[in-house]
Amino acid sequence: MTPPPALLNFLAGIFAAAGVNLLTGAVESSSMDLNIRNVVFACLPWFGSAISLAVTATIIDRAHADANPLITPNLTAAEKRAVLGSAVERVRGRLIALGAATLILVSLGTLATLHAIPPR
Repeated sequence: MTPPPALLNFLAGIFAAAGVNLLTGAVESSSMDLNIRNVVFACLPWFGSAISLAVTATIIDRAHADANPLITPNLTAAEKRAVLGSAVERVRGRLIALGAATLILVSLGTLATLHAIPPR
C-alpha cells in the first residue's frame, strides 16, 4: 500500500532540517574555506525533497479522504481495502513521480553537501 502520511511528513521535516542545519552551520562557521554560494545550492535539494514528501503526504491523505465516504460498516475488510486501493490507484502516477523526484533530490543534496563542505 502507501506509507502513512505522518511518516512522510516526519521525513520531510528531517530533510528540511538537514538543509537548515547545513545553511546555519556554514554561516556560523569560522572557516573561510566555505563558498557560501555552494552551501546555498547544497541546501536547495534538501528543501526540494522536503516539499516533495509533504506533497506526497497530502496526495495520499486526499486519496484516503476521497475513499472514506464510500466505506460503510457493511463492507468486509477486503472490500474496504479494495475501495482504498482504488482511490490510491488513481493517484499512483503522481506518487511514483514524486517518489522518484525525492530520491533524486536526496541524492543531489548528499552530493552537493559533500562538495560544499571541504574536508578537514
